[in-house]
Amino acid sequence: MNAMTGNGFFNDLVEKNGIHDFESWFFYTGMLFGSDDKWWGKGGTRPDPHEGLDICFYKTTEGELKCLDEKTRVPVMGDGVVFDVSDDDFLGKSIFVRHDVVDKNGLYLHSVYAHSMPVDGLVEETILKKGDILATVADIRGRNLSIPGHLHVSMVYLPLDYPKDMLKWSILAVTYQARLVDPFGYLECRHTVEPFPS
Repeated sequence: MNAMTGNGFFNDLVEKNGIHDFESWFFYTGMLFGSDDKWWGKGGTRPDPHEGLDICFYKTTEGELKCLDEKTRVPVMGDGVVFDVSDDDFLGKSIFVRHDVVDKNGLYLHSVYAHSMPVDGLVEETILKKGDILATVADIRGRNLSIPGHLHVSMVYLPLDYPKDMLKWSILAVTYQARLVDPFGYLECRHTVEPFPS
């Protein structure tokens, strides 16, 4: 059992945003960790397996499918410290938060909140408590993209001395120094998964 399992991140996401008609989260298969599928545009195949979990849609108590938007406040999933705020993100910024969870190799668990806009004053070494708001979902309206705004969450184990100039998505997925893991191994939520309509 991991220290962050069942920590309530998805509950915080609902409560901090006052979503009163929430029933469950909804994912296309391409939104899940390790998937090779696209869940936007005309579908198809990703160039590389997905490094995390895309959080975009939820079902209401009336059965309606709703989408997170640029007003969605993003809570941190556990106590931690901001390791970096990276511009290596095609929709917004990626915020890396180091947690006091260490694997058998001495690597530290980091949660990553991509396609986001950090709150004012969020910088490296900012100390966060579980549930603190660290960002909003990036506003991509008017950018003529075939993908809706959403929050990408990754979980990655890194050494304490991991170089910040290597916090790039193209590197994290292939370097031996980083170990990406499935966020659903640490987070729990009521959800359904369906294939993307082609």
